[in-house]
Amino acid sequence: MFRVLSGVLSELDIKENDLIIADCSKGANAQVASGSLVVAEAINTRTDEKTLLLRQFISPHLLITNSEDQNSISIHMLKAKVSVLGIVIR
Repeated sequence: MFRVLSGVLSELDIKENDLIIADCSKGANAQVASGSLVVAEAINTRTDEKTLLLRQFISPHLLITNSEDQNSISIHMLKAKVSVLGIVIR
């Protein structure tokens, strides 16, 4: 279970302070489909600091926000140190 700390997916009715549940099993990660909401881990290449992100997966390699406010820059999974940890099941 995770607490949402921002409105990055507010257009999809996931708001700041909502609680979400993610299936982090290997089987679930193998089933990630375009449009899936995911919890991802990004690693800062300069500091090795890890950050958890809530994003929408867009096939084949993008992680995006879907916000009522300004959206963040998309993350290309082959060009950044980022991996999907789980699929949001609400």
